[in-house]
Order: sequence, then structure tokens, then C-alpha cells
Amino acid sequence: MKIPNFLHLTPPASQASKKICTEWPKELDTNEKIENHLPITITTSDYLHSSPSLRDARSRIVTLQVKLSSLKLDNHAKDKLLRLVKERYNLETDVLTIISERCLLRMQNVNYAMYLLNVFVSESWKTEPWEDDKCEADMEKYVWEGSQSQRPVEQLLQRMPDKEKAQDMPEVIEQYAAYAGLSCMFA
Repeated sequence: MKIPNFLHLTPPASQASKKICTEWPKELDTNEKIENHLPITITTSDYLHSSPSLRDARSRIVTLQVKLSSLKLDNHAKDKLLRLVKERYNLETDVLTIISERCLLRMQNVNYAMYLLNVFVSESWKTEPWEDDKCEADMEKYVWEGSQSQRPVEQLLQRMPDKEKAQDMPEVIEQYAAYAGLSCMFA
């Protein structure tokens, strides 16, 4: 029976294995630098036990994590990616998590998780023909900037006699934006 780990190595053998290993780059001395240059984290687990079989099905599970901010997506691509990944994204930590365990070997699951990440990102950048035909009433959420409601409210606030008082009243803008958002849903 072959032992599937390096715990049995003697010190001379471990010295020989140092020849094929590389040192950690000295430039990556902070967590920010590491996250900037190595945005993807792949987590696996090894299980050691004494039994007739050396294989453990849990050791093939792969967890891939990447911060969404490191993907450098525009608003359209980010919105579409969040719709594609659904519950795999954690809003509080800004981390996209892909767990793969469907393949037989760990490396196959690593490749599959990387493939899924690649598909999610490439599909999020695509703009389908029907997306160009969407109007403001078809949007999933109300965006104030550039909306049809923004210009009339700003003109109304400029015509008010006390401009300083008008700038201190963001609740008027919020109420009008909320009303305009509801009215376009029923229009």
C-alpha cells in the first residue's frame, strides 16, 4: 500500500524536496498586495484515516472564492453577474463563492470551478439584443441618475426662491423619486 502523504519523509528526503519548491515572493508582504495580485482563493481539504481505502469523497470538494470588486466589472456586467450567480454572492463580504464537487478528482473540480467563473464573467459582459430595448419602466430597480424624473425636480429646486434651503431638502428629491418610480411601474 502506498502512503498518499509526505508525513513519512525523513529529513534528508525533505531537504531534497526543497530543491523543487520556490520561496514566497518578498514583494507580497501585506494582505492587500496578496489580494490585489492573487484575487482567487481555492480551498480544499485532505483527510487522513486508516482504512482499507485511501480515498475519501470529501477530499474532492473545492471552494473557489473571489472578490467581486477584483473582477473590474461595469454596472451592466455586475448587475448581470449578480443575477447569474444568485445565492453564491455574499453582499456583506463582496465575495463570490463557487463550490464544486461533481467531478471525481480534485483537480477536475478546480478546473470546473474556474470554468464556471470564466462563464459567469464572460456572460455578464455580453449584451443581448433585448437588453438594448429596455426602457426606464422595464428596469429592475429605479436609478435616479439620468432618469426622466431627475431633470424636472432639479429645475423645480432651482426655481425655488431660497436655493440654500432647497439644497438642504434631499427628502423632497427622495419623495419625488419614490413617487416617480411607483408611477412608472403602473404606467
